[in-house]
Amino acid sequence: MAYGFLKSGERQPAGPRRPAWNPAPVSTAIADSQFARYAQRLRALNETVLKHGGLPFPHVDEAAAHLDGLANRELQATVARADLRRLGAFFTGEALANQAVEMCQTPLPTKTVADPACGCGDLLIAAARQMEICDSLEETLRRWGGTLRGVDCVPEFVDVARQRLMLLAVQRGARVGGASLPPLEALFPQIVVGDGLNHHFLSEADIVVANPPYGKVSCPEGTPWGTGMMTAASIWAMAIGKKVRPHTEVVAVLPDVLRSGSRYEKWRKEIGELLIVNEVRVIGQFDALTDVDVFLLRGHKKEQRSSSSWPKLTEPWQTLDSLCSVSVGSVVDRRDPHAGPWVPYITTRELPRSGEFRPSRKRRFGQKLFRPPFVLIRRTSRPSDGRQRLSPVLVRGPQPVAVENHLIVLQPKGRTIKEANRLIELLEDPRTTEWLNVRIRTRHLTVSAVREIPVNRSTDADLAREP
Repeated sequence: MAYGFLKSGERQPAGPRRPAWNPAPVSTAIADSQFARYAQRLRALNETVLKHGGLPFPHVDEAAAHLDGLANRELQATVARADLRRLGAFFTGEALANQAVEMCQTPLPTKTVADPACGCGDLLIAAARQMEICDSLEETLRRWGGTLRGVDCVPEFVDVARQRLMLLAVQRGARVGGASLPPLEALFPQIVVGDGLNHHFLSEADIVVANPPYGKVSCPEGTPWGTGMMTAASIWAMAIGKKVRPHTEVVAVLPDVLRSGSRYEKWRKEIGELLIVNEVRVIGQFDALTDVDVFLLRGHKKEQRSSSSWPKLTEPWQTLDSLCSVSVGSVVDRRDPHAGPWVPYITTRELPRSGEFRPSRKRRFGQKLFRPPFVLIRRTSRPSDGRQRLSPVLVRGPQPVAVENHLIVLQPKGRTIKEANRLIELLEDPRTTEWLNVRIRTRHLTVSAVREIPVNRSTDADLAREP
């Protein structure tokens, strides 16, 4: 299960933010919601399976839906949006879960697999798809229950995870016997309600697959790699890296800001000291409902800490910062006083999407100004298929200009119009969009990502290389 943010125009509610794994109030809301009835329908389907000795034909499509996305759709439809935000409950889905598990190099059928934030079991189900079917349903579930470990803080999710695993075994052909089946709690004794961040399963697993919380939480005091509000996934991933035993394989679905954000550079370094980072795979948007881009990380726990193995984000080509300086606009309008001389002032609101611009608005400002000609791009820039990622605008005029901090300023080193137009040509190049869509998939561009844009690319193959 991932904990993210709904794709919505609504903002996070004001006030102190709860830790993403503090579930008590929302767990109660889920228990009281229609989602509990969804769990009852799933149990009823499994009872029908046992009664008829298999999966009756009219229920085949229903079973397939339960195994791919129906739990998430029911959660979205039956639990209040405010409660979902507080818990941030979004499930991995069959396609992404299968992709994550298929990355594992350790043979799954003979190894212990743990998911410390299992939700309704998508990653455990993907692991079980690679495990053998025994002579009977009970024998199959006992075999799976001996190797699968899952933890979640919401009891309804744990119940649904067990029910779905049973349904998967039947769908895959496990023979349903005439005798009654033992309770699923007994068949899956290690899929439990609890705190996955601190569970002993982490130190016992051969493979850890995880889709941890994405919500913002306060970084614990004394954390060497970050301060203030951080994505909870950074804390969970670090805890997993520290608690697993040497040689354990870790595969995690993580928000792209951890891969590409400059704020998490120290986090990447420390994770690379704990794990041999074997693969970093860009995925894109988590799903249609969750407004966050993700990547897959695969690594192995080192026997002891050593120099970081996190892959470099850049290649040895000439980059944009060889042609211009790159910086964020210096005006924070809500904070900076209206003092000093009157100067031209540019904000995102009046800036066009392309072409040239001569500022007419003015503001008092006595700090850093930018002398035209220069190029502006908006910091807000999400990846989107088939569309240009950047919208560069050439700024001209005789006076130094104050620029809002929601804009990135590119000042050509030679301070000429010709050089500024060359920058625009590079930024509008479709290959630049292609490269950026791999390099950074967060809502906001970073200065470091813009500086690293390649400018001496000879082939499309160069751009296709993952940073």
